[in-house]
Amino acid sequence: MNAKLCSGCGAPRRITREHTWLNNGLIVETRNPERRMLFFESDNIVELFANIEEIVGHDIDRIITESQHMTTFDYVVNLVPGVVRRIVRYAGLKMLAKNLIGLTRVMGLGDAELESVKFKGGDDDHVAVVVRNPWFLQCFSGQISGGMEAVTGLESQATYEELAPDTYRITTHISSHPKEITELLKERKRVPKQGHLDLPRCAICGGPQDLDQFEWNVAEGTIETRANRRRMVLAGPGEFEPIFEVLEQELGEHIPKVVIEAERRFVTEGFYSRDDIRQEKDLVRHFALRGLGNLREIRLEKNRLLGRLENPCMNLVIVGLFLGFYELIFGQPGDVAWEVAPDGDLTIDINAAI
Repeated sequence: MNAKLCSGCGAPRRITREHTWLNNGLIVETRNPERRMLFFESDNIVELFANIEEIVGHDIDRIITESQHMTTFDYVVNLVPGVVRRIVRYAGLKMLAKNLIGLTRVMGLGDAELESVKFKGGDDDHVAVVVRNPWFLQCFSGQISGGMEAVTGLESQATYEELAPDTYRITTHISSHPKEITELLKERKRVPKQGHLDLPRCAICGGPQDLDQFEWNVAEGTIETRANRRRMVLAGPGEFEPIFEVLEQELGEHIPKVVIEAERRFVTEGFYSRDDIRQEKDLVRHFALRGLGNLREIRLEKNRLLGRLENPCMNLVIVGLFLGFYELIFGQPGDVAWEVAPDGDLTIDINAAI
């Protein structure tokens, strides 16, 4: 499948047309600036949830899939006008489904192909998609069912089956959702602070010039860093943040510590090295390019790390990230204290563990 790539930075023009990198550390949908996005290393999310499951000894696939469903539903509803969705339900459902699957490719979610569509108002209505190298199978399944529900107007869920190594058929079917989970998984809206960041822009498409650090393989549905071949994806923090609240309600108040510990393990067990923790100005751009927020302060003192982030998201993950950085820098365990100010700023203070 072809996608027009920018001759300046190499990113798909659809990505920089439909998403905007702001000067306050946010990535937002161009058509819906209230909808925040992230551009991040996929292994971070996959391994984070694997570590959480290992620590708590509890399968969380159901919650992950439902969260992806809810946020994808919102994404498609805002992306495709209501009148268009009503028309294509009867005149062009297959065409719209293919278009949305094409979007998943340029977002790095996997190599997906539409296999079959049926929408005649019966119990066997479905959309079936075959995907190779999905970035996170449980997430991708929720994204397919959420997209179908947005287009058809019918509550949908998805099942999957393995066809070959790393190749799956995902099939939606008409099904309701547990309302108590649905309410908890709704994305929280925040009013962001204005920013001052100066992200150099591509002269051709207007996206960040730093997107030239990544290689889009649209045929494979992957994005990788050119330097170390780490896979990247574009997705929303609202797909993940509410999961932690559901886990806390279901498994107990220790879950925030579990999330922090899960991310700390990921950082320190080989994914990052001390070389990845560069000068402050590089970290500021690193955070902004990924949509994680505006890193206003990071200070290293004797056995101490201080950080302050404006417009943060996924706060527990960021705290775990900083704790892992601390251990890589100082070579010893740290004790972390963190707080969120009334204006939303996240402050992190890490000292040597006693």
